[in-house]
Amino acid sequence: MIADWTEFANCLGLDPDVFFPEPGDDQTFAKSICAQCDVRAECLAHAITHDEVHGIWGGLSGRERARIRRDRWPSRAKVVDVDAEWHGTVAGYTNRRCRCDDCKTAYSAYLQVYRSTPEYKKRRREQVKRWRARRAA
Repeated sequence: MIADWTEFANCLGLDPDVFFPEPGDDQTFAKSICAQCDVRAECLAHAITHDEVHGIWGGLSGRERARIRRDRWPSRAKVVDVDAEWHGTVAGYTNRRCRCDDCKTAYSAYLQVYRSTPEYKKRRREQVKRWRARRAA
């Protein structure tokens, strides 16, 4: 469902490619449109709370919004929804960057099992050999 604020956005009806430039392309035109928009704050809040990583939202790029998320939630980059199906799972810890006790416990249990596998032990021995060879060189 689209929020009501989108009906009043300056970008309504414009080419989406303007607001989703290729890496390295100029973003000033999109940001200038956002600067004059009456619903800029609502747009930015939507992008931050819904983890929009691409495009110009509320006059900020994905990197600028990520910086705001990190400052607002220093322990994790994403908001935790405790009712989500991934909560308390390994995916919650790794993919969703949730650092609650339930997700930490699930990830810790996974690591204990994974680190006891022969594949992990072999890969770890090879890593240590490479590190020692680099250090000796």
